[in-house]
Parts: sequence; structure tokens; C-alpha cells
Amino acid sequence: MVLFLKAIFARGHPYRGSAKVKFYTKPEKLEIVGLGEFDAFTKDDNPPPTGLHDIEIPYEPHPKGHAYIGQARYAKTWFRIGHSGDRFLHCGQGSLGCITVRDIYKWDQIYKHLIISRKGVNSIGIVEVLNR
Repeated sequence: MVLFLKAIFARGHPYRGSAKVKFYTKPEKLEIVGLGEFDAFTKDDNPPPTGLHDIEIPYEPHPKGHAYIGQARYAKTWFRIGHSGDRFLHCGQGSLGCITVRDIYKWDQIYKHLIISRKGVNSIGIVEVLNR
């Protein structure tokens, strides 16, 4: 990831501002301002809490993303929701309470948008979780 970021800066692309993301548990949709809408879901009996949450800068490759690496180059990059716990924004077909993007082939597009967004030293932006 560090090499990717260095390559971005070498081409003169600075960080953009804070990413603004909305997740609708029903109708299972992720909306990223400036990028579009994506099919996403969570575990029905363990959804992320409603409200606003920071989305952290990724800190290490997540091994569970390996299953999708043939469909998305950055599938092992997961963005933590909040600053503690085990809820993430990631691609895949299974969720234990994360925000999981079913549009696996679109994950690289999402990753490239989010990775150059910043809301400070620890976060790339915010996600608003809405139960409707």
C-alpha cells in the first residue's frame, strides 16, 4: 500500500478530503459520494450501530479477503468502522456484522477512491449507518 500511495503522489495526486459514505441496511445499499451506489449488506441480527462512524485507514492485509483476490486486487484491504472492534467495510459474500460489498468486481474502484481520502491522521472519512 505504501508503494501505491508513493506512486499516487509521484503523479501529483494529493489526498482528497474526507470520504462521505452512507450505508442503508434496507435496501442493502452503500452510497459513496462522488463515486456511486453499490450492493452491500450486513448480518441481519448483528448490524453495525446506526449513526455516524469514522472509517479508519487500513493498517494490514486482512486474510479473509484472500478468497476474493481473483476478482478484486485489493480484496485483502479492509477499512475498520470506528476505532476499535471488529466491524469493517470490505468486499465479499459473508458478513458477521460488517458492511460487506457484494459488488466484488467493483471493490478496486471503491478502494482507489477511499485510499486517497483523509479525515485526519487515522481516518479516511465517515460512514452513516441508516436502518431503513
